[in-house]
Amino acid sequence: MRALTTVVAAALVLGSMLAGYSRQISPEEAATAVKPIADFYEKLRAGGDEAAAALELFSLGLASVAMCNIPVAGPAIAVYLGYSSGTLSRALEVHQAVLAENTLYSSVSSVLQLAALVLATAEGLYLSVVMLGRKESWEPLETAAIALLQASLVALASILEAASIFG
Repeated sequence: MRALTTVVAAALVLGSMLAGYSRQISPEEAATAVKPIADFYEKLRAGGDEAAAALELFSLGLASVAMCNIPVAGPAIAVYLGYSSGTLSRALEVHQAVLAENTLYSSVSSVLQLAALVLATAEGLYLSVVMLGRKESWEPLETAAIALLQASLVALASILEAASIFG
């Protein structure tokens, strides 16, 4: 059942990202969408502390991923996050803003964040199936292990993203 929910989660997250990316955005809308992210990265740079920036990125990323583990609501949150991420990707393409100094670290960070989001969405779907009374038994240790894996992926992504911001 976990394998099936993982495939469905990947389809949901990637499909919503594609839908967001496919949206037509004017240059003005793109600039408006990119500005809060650029301001946030600038705030992190101005702080001058890469470790503090990584910790802030981790806390924000972990909160997003943790919400996607919630039965029923979590997968819906993940679809929203995927759509928003796709829209932001399109906005960055239209606006051509450069947020990170090291694009390799930033790219790897994005892949790790995507993996964590898919795993969290899959767990949210799985817990939804269990909660709705299917003949699937819930193993709390498996859920804890998956949550730890998600947190590890977000931590590594946050470290790489902070390194990309500070160059």
